[in-house]
Amino acid sequence: MEPSRTLVVTSPAHLPSEARAPLVGLFTFTTPELWCGIVVKSRIGRDDPRLLRRPEFMLGTPSQADALGRPADFVPLKAKTDLLLMGHARAPRTLRKSSATLQVGEDVLPLELAAEEDSGRMPFAPPYLSIPGEVDQTMRPRNSYDPEVTKFEHPMDYPWEHVQTAHPRLALPPMPEGTKINLTTSLGDGTSIELINVHLPRFTPRVLIDPVQSGRPQFDVEMQLDTVVVDSGDNALEVELTWRGMFQVYQGVEDVDRVLLGFASDEQMKTRDEGWAFLLRELPYGQFDHAWLYEDARVGTPPRPLSPAEVKAARYRVWNYPMSPEPRLPLETLNTIERTFAERREPRQDTLARYNLDEQFFAIEQRAWLEKRVRESNTGNAQAAVAEHFDAARALPASARRLPASGQNGQKDHT
Repeated sequence: MEPSRTLVVTSPAHLPSEARAPLVGLFTFTTPELWCGIVVKSRIGRDDPRLLRRPEFMLGTPSQADALGRPADFVPLKAKTDLLLMGHARAPRTLRKSSATLQVGEDVLPLELAAEEDSGRMPFAPPYLSIPGEVDQTMRPRNSYDPEVTKFEHPMDYPWEHVQTAHPRLALPPMPEGTKINLTTSLGDGTSIELINVHLPRFTPRVLIDPVQSGRPQFDVEMQLDTVVVDSGDNALEVELTWRGMFQVYQGVEDVDRVLLGFASDEQMKTRDEGWAFLLRELPYGQFDHAWLYEDARVGTPPRPLSPAEVKAARYRVWNYPMSPEPRLPLETLNTIERTFAERREPRQDTLARYNLDEQFFAIEQRAWLEKRVRESNTGNAQAAVAEHFDAARALPASARRLPASGQNGQKDHT
């Protein structure tokens, strides 16, 4: 029997149109109070930190994570931010060993780098990467926390340092939005080259929880970036980012009906209500998924995608916010579609199909343009805005504005 599923709706606000929704995981743990942990996992490239890329999976057990050299995802909130370096950099053929500097914001860590003799690659792993003066040179993720052992139950004095996965010198203070991560190495002649240069995105996931229990208000959850994996290769650099948050529940994950998710900077959320209003208004154009559960990650099977009918129903549910999204269609296109409807020359669905629309998205666009006219009206007179919006239809001859009899021109009567 399939477990109860929690809907995740990701707002496209503040993101490029090509951005993909992150993976979201939910699980419960005790401290000994009962909490629901939420994990948001995404990836970015070097060029545009706002262009979110969707990871393929979430990792549940240490054995899964260790096999891939990655940190496990289903762990409680971390006290520090784990920074993990993976992959390799290319060095000049003449460089065999050099001193390097890793700078993360204001934090600076000296490193030693060495190159492979045959390839010139400088792998970010011992014995090629080391921390001077450190006996412990283990740089791979330390997946010490095992849910199969803890059962997500923790006494008051649980040693939470077991949750950290990075080398202790790379378990860092919180990284603010836009933090720069830079790795340079000396060439031995007084000059240096840059091996890694990346900026974290200037935003944070904003999470609004919609409880199952009727009458309980929505509430937001503070998210903390606590895992940064920098994976460098010859022609690409990818950064995997994981944020975590937690909130108290009565029974467990089943207390959560929906997770409403958006990305916004601290500056954009300075006025909380206005910040959330902009994120929520764009939800009709959002992405709809099911949250991952620990059981999904443990067996390596993602939650099933929503069916088209489920997506349609979920999209209708996010229409109840006061403001509509910004229009996507040009006004001229909207007017052309409405004129074609008024002329009744073809079925509505054929007209919409030519513009890659259906009735649901067309209704969203109508509402978006109508409210945009109202907002931009000097008088704020909604009736005047409505009249202006339908000028094109009113300009048609009366015969074109009359509804034809049922079945005329192969259409149904839409009265």
